[in-house]
Amino acid sequence: MLVVHLALTPLAGSPARIVDALNQYSEIKAQLIVLQQNAYGNRTFSGGLDWQADRENAMALLHKANIVHLHHFFDLDRNPFGIDFSEECRHAHLVRQFHTHPLTIAQGNAHCARQIIESPIPQLVIAQYHERYFPQARVVPNIVPLADGRYRPVERAGSDPVLFFAPTVDHPAWSTAQASTRWETKGARETEILLRQVIKVCGKGRITVRRDTPHDQCLREKQASDIVIDEMVTGSFHLSSLEALAQGLPTFAYLDSRSLETLSELTGTYTNPWLNFRLEEAKEPLIELIGDVELQHEIGTFSRDWMEKYYDDREMVKHYVRAYEDLLERPESFLTSRFDVRSRRQVFFAQRRDDWIWDARKTKIEVNTSFSGEKLNGSRIVVENKIGAMPNWIKVPVHDLIKKYTSVRVDEIQDIEKRLEAAERLLEFVSVDESNQWLYQNRLERMDATLDIFDEKRREFHINRYRFAAKRVKGLRVLDCACGTGYGARMLRELGTAASVVGIDIEPKALAYATKKHRPAGTAFLCSSGDQLALEGDSVDVITSFETIEHVPDDRALISEFHRVLRRDGLLIISTPNRWPLVDTPYHVREYNRQSFIKVLDEKFACVELYNQNSGSDTPLNHGQMSGMMETTPDNELLAECYIAVCRPRHVPSY
Repeated sequence: MLVVHLALTPLAGSPARIVDALNQYSEIKAQLIVLQQNAYGNRTFSGGLDWQADRENAMALLHKANIVHLHHFFDLDRNPFGIDFSEECRHAHLVRQFHTHPLTIAQGNAHCARQIIESPIPQLVIAQYHERYFPQARVVPNIVPLADGRYRPVERAGSDPVLFFAPTVDHPAWSTAQASTRWETKGARETEILLRQVIKVCGKGRITVRRDTPHDQCLREKQASDIVIDEMVTGSFHLSSLEALAQGLPTFAYLDSRSLETLSELTGTYTNPWLNFRLEEAKEPLIELIGDVELQHEIGTFSRDWMEKYYDDREMVKHYVRAYEDLLERPESFLTSRFDVRSRRQVFFAQRRDDWIWDARKTKIEVNTSFSGEKLNGSRIVVENKIGAMPNWIKVPVHDLIKKYTSVRVDEIQDIEKRLEAAERLLEFVSVDESNQWLYQNRLERMDATLDIFDEKRREFHINRYRFAAKRVKGLRVLDCACGTGYGARMLRELGTAASVVGIDIEPKALAYATKKHRPAGTAFLCSSGDQLALEGDSVDVITSFETIEHVPDDRALISEFHRVLRRDGLLIISTPNRWPLVDTPYHVREYNRQSFIKVLDEKFACVELYNQNSGSDTPLNHGQMSGMMETTPDNELLAECYIAVCRPRHVPSY
């Protein structure tokens, strides 16, 4: 039997581990295909074919598959993969697996969420909080490979205990303003505040907080820690804490009644190894555990033993094997709901019971912090004093950064404190030298994507282009046209190991900044216009030009100059926004769509590859897409925020 798993993103590595276990512990041959391997930026997960790089092999697998296992929901005929699955997989049986709340998948659209829940395709759902929202789905586990060395206990080094916490989102614990549901939080800021308080009381210990970090690095740092925090707000555990339990670590998480019942049904035991505390109750248990090394060891040993006895991946994977067998032989078994959505009693116990408890916790916490109005007013005074001490040129943008609040809700107090911290970091940054002041004053037109004073998604949007180009420049001579502050040229030299990189720009102050901040050996910066390059013909192997062509008065002259200086077998990697209105982009002189972009390139170059790039941001220009890059097709071309083209000079046959 061949089972092909398809996922839009790595989904925290969950599908890859399911596939690995199927191949290792069953007679089923399984393969994973992922559309956007880099969907989480630096938070990368290994495993699976890359749809964009291995599309031909992926299609061959789909045509041979007995079962196609879809992770999360996407339309069969219109989807980011750009194919009609109902046609391409017409001989295969389909099954869908859900890993999150239906409203999250539907981006807050209740009608779409209902369609997802009632989808006629047989369903599976992870045995965590998600299962209560998918009554027709069969419950299956996340897989943890207990024999893998990264998931085993190791000897602890050092006497100073390390507390490990890796939140994937920064949404406030008790506010749903930034999310579709109450589940989209890890209580990151509130948990970090608690951990700092605990360390201060204990007088020892270190906190390791990891965000946007490769999964393998996270695993190894967690393995070397002493206590792990999953999350203690929502009522569900996560794959992160299963990993920690396998590593023999005391693990804090809050599991509500439904989560405990689901876990018990899955494992066959009422015992569980989590330190099951709510965030507001966890301070004293954390303090006791930090002070008692022997207790840490005993709980850690019990955690590993429990995983080996009740959560062995060799047994857990059988849930998937049975599901596939039923799909082929007894498909009617998927028609039975686990609870009746028409029964108010059953829905109350499955969903509303724990929602009421969460609501009561939220209300109590807000009431207990109502005295914080005085604290908020004090924060305002501190803010005003800070602003008063700042140079005049920075006062206005900082006033824009820090807003006045009149309510005393705890999440708003925390928000103003967070903004104050950002303002302080900004003041420290601009105080370093004149080049930093120049960068901030010109931040709407110029940026250094290596600095966190800029929006995170905007930074990743720019950096990902250079990551893409860096894979194609090893040992080659590169020209980065409109290099700006030079961070991209540096990436091409260091990450891409280009033989040499020349960055050109028309702004002397940008080049001065680049020379000071981003000039490793083998990199040079020149003041030159793109349509009159100060370079000899046939002198570079690769040209990168990201979001330049829409700025220049004569786009054909720019393309002709690129053709002149590029070697006959060279490569042009160039990007432009997709239909960004000129009224909203004062620095642009024209806008392109796919057709007009290809047309201007076509006079001198053959476009051999074309990709959509999206930032994942809330701007309408992103068209509601996830962050990442994918091959441009007739079905998805209008959804691009930007296009990236890879081109060869016309006098060389394209391939």
